[in-house]
Amino acid sequence: MIESPVTVFNCGVFLQALLSKSGPAVRCLELIEEARIRLVLSEEILTEIKDILLRPRFRQRNQNLTEAKVESLIEMLLANAEFVENVPKHFAYSRDPDDEPYMISPSKPKPAFSSAVIRTNSI
Repeated sequence: MIESPVTVFNCGVFLQALLSKSGPAVRCLELIEEARIRLVLSEEILTEIKDILLRPRFRQRNQNLTEAKVESLIEMLLANAEFVENVPKHFAYSRDPDDEPYMISPSKPKPAFSSAVIRTNSI
């Protein structure tokens, strides 16, 4: 049996998924719920997801981005994601230090996809 690919998505994927009714970001969430991909998160990433999705400026501009939708997403992530603790810092990402937490590289399993390269039509 083929193992599901291990993935790491940045916060933008979750924001797009909550703002859209369809599209690649929505499909990413569906793949998580269908267990076709294995989402890897850290507490730091989950905290950023909550922080960004609950920012008043995003919610004011996007009436679809309700607190209930954010809470539902967080519940889904908690139920389906694999959490990595004590993520070692392998390098500094000087272009955007806020993205360093997304460079999860546990010894096993290594992410097969990141949100920058996933193509949902190939899964």
